[in-house]
Amino acid sequence: MPKVYIDGFEYFFNVGETILNIAERNGIYIPTLCYHHKIKPTGACRICLVEVEGYNEPQAACETYAVDGMKIYLDTPKVIDFRKRSLEQVLVKHPLDCPVCDKGGECLLQDITYALGIKEIDIATTKPKKPIEPWGLILYNQNLCVLCERCTKLCHSVNGTSALKMEGNAFECRIIPEFEPLMCDFCGICVDNCPVGALLDIPFKHQKRVWDIEFRESHCMLCPMGCKLEYGIYENTLIKSRSIDASKICGIGRYGFQFINHPDRLKEGLYRSKAGGSLENISIEEALDLSITKIDKTIKEYGPDSVAILVGSRLSNESLYSIKRFAESAGINKLISDIDFYDRQYFQYYKKFFGTYMPKGRIDDIENTDLIFILGANLSRELISLKWPVMKAVVEKEAKVITLGLQSYDYDNFVDYSLLADEGNFSLLINNIVYSSDNIFKNIRRDIGNAKNITLIVGDEYILHESDFNSLYFLVKFLGFEKIKVLLSGLNKGNFRSVLLQNLYNKSYKVEDLINDLTKGSIKAVIWANFYPYSFLPYCEEIFKNINKVDLKIAFDMFNNKFNDLADIIIPVKSFYEKSDTYISLDGTIIRTKKLINNNDNMTDEAAFFNKLSHVMGIGTPEIDDLNKIFDNLDDAIVIEHIEDKNMKIEVVKSKKMQLNECEYKYKLIESQNKNVYINQRYHNGLTTHFAFMTFEDNDFKRTYLPPTYENDENLKIKYSFAKGINICLKKYK
Repeated sequence: MPKVYIDGFEYFFNVGETILNIAERNGIYIPTLCYHHKIKPTGACRICLVEVEGYNEPQAACETYAVDGMKIYLDTPKVIDFRKRSLEQVLVKHPLDCPVCDKGGECLLQDITYALGIKEIDIATTKPKKPIEPWGLILYNQNLCVLCERCTKLCHSVNGTSALKMEGNAFECRIIPEFEPLMCDFCGICVDNCPVGALLDIPFKHQKRVWDIEFRESHCMLCPMGCKLEYGIYENTLIKSRSIDASKICGIGRYGFQFINHPDRLKEGLYRSKAGGSLENISIEEALDLSITKIDKTIKEYGPDSVAILVGSRLSNESLYSIKRFAESAGINKLISDIDFYDRQYFQYYKKFFGTYMPKGRIDDIENTDLIFILGANLSRELISLKWPVMKAVVEKEAKVITLGLQSYDYDNFVDYSLLADEGNFSLLINNIVYSSDNIFKNIRRDIGNAKNITLIVGDEYILHESDFNSLYFLVKFLGFEKIKVLLSGLNKGNFRSVLLQNLYNKSYKVEDLINDLTKGSIKAVIWANFYPYSFLPYCEEIFKNINKVDLKIAFDMFNNKFNDLADIIIPVKSFYEKSDTYISLDGTIIRTKKLINNNDNMTDEAAFFNKLSHVMGIGTPEIDDLNKIFDNLDDAIVIEHIEDKNMKIEVVKSKKMQLNECEYKYKLIESQNKNVYINQRYHNGLTTHFAFMTFEDNDFKRTYLPPTYENDENLKIKYSFAKGINICLKKYK
């Protein structure tokens, strides 16, 4: 095996490694400024210079490849002198304003300057006074920018947004948005990895010094990706979040946590003492006691069939399990999840096709596939962090990407074929991929045939608007089930996978039954937890219309809203930042969130309430003292991440092999008609994020398609463009 000598010590290496790669792997410190291990080295800063025997001048360790027998010297007087001179050139551009900079205490340039003993520079310079530019949630101070290009390269190579670029020459060079205004994922890895204070989070700016903040790791469950983040806590208040080593993160996770500090957050219970009256504040204890008394009375007087429970798919495993156990013990069979409203039975078809609700493969496996097929999923508006491994597969493995969606996407420059599913008719495009003689579809078939490992991602756009879910089976069979290494489908709800696996979905009691019972007035009490009936989902308007026919309405939520305002009792609950619970991620991994703050200990959570209600009613539902009670009762396979907490240790439970079951499918032409299609709002994920800092307006949330006025209307026919190797099907819409 080849080897090099660093300061006289022998180190083995793999062909293709740089000097810096070898040093990093062996814990040897070489200062760097522009280098980041997730992007291609630029050698711009010249801070990582080292002496190499046989070379007259020091070499940049980040882009000098190791050669067998190479002798390297790190901190020689010559190297230190070159590093100082390189650093002084950087400091001409960057004044040493550390005492007033938010990056002070976590600034890479500050650390290197201190290590080299530089307190001032000899080069005469004038402090720059260029404009400081706000870019949405990010602030760019070009007076501090050292033009290392970390931000632009990470934005392009890691998450595929390519929202930033360099403009100008020499000292007039600066970073600018690719488009005005800046439209990106606001993941903030540019901020986290800026080695100076040129890029800052506006919501956090000048709040606290970094040494006053305690950082703790936990998971964000605002969507089912379950990304691991670092959260900054000051005096028991959550004030900051950031990525870990340029790991998966999105704007929703980065800034959305601020809903917990919103002034409209419920801190007391609300109670409507008489019909037609307004909601009035009461203590949380009173709200809990009233709810328990009234539910118990309703069941005793009218029987368990008089009660319906509606659950949202953001609730934790513990809360879902407790609600399910209570309903079973109390004899309540009218238990409905929001997925029953949302997915139009997509997951019922999914289980019919594959014999399981579980996905195939893991998120990290996407990086090692050579063709990625995205069916009705805009990765910039839903499951945003899923875009990162897709981009990594494209950038590092040259994977091909095919998208079928309701719009062209902002990452289409990474995509080989981008097809528009006109009016949400994905079946037509799938049928064309299999049978059409058009050259575009012939090329797609060629690339599918050449692929050895395929990723298939199915998202909200397909789930909400496809008219025949059997088309998924048809597509999977054509792609080749054995060639599909990753098959992920999901909603943007944080714990939808647990709703499926705990058998809270599509049971014998259907949404249609609920609407019928509400209309007839046979339901006397409705309890809902983290549930909101969006108007564009089937049957939700009927719920709003008929819910007031119910005598007792109890809501569990963090905020009041249009639906909760119809309740008789509203009980404030904790967020996932304020308790330790478990969730099941998009790819079936068990995730445990950590309790980060303690300021809402007077609030309850759904699990505690239903356990107490069971105890009062004497139906004997035990509290959860062992997570295995939940996982042993899951309907399906599950992958368990190693978890240790107090007396609990879980590693692996049952597994079930996914298979492709035979299904008949024949494409049916759908007549064009007036149709509304709904696309996820950018930077928002349900009602919760609207109480955070994400205040952007998104006009693309709803689109209305118009049918052709006559058969030969050229403006309404599907057309193709072939720019940059991308095929985009376009159709005029209002």
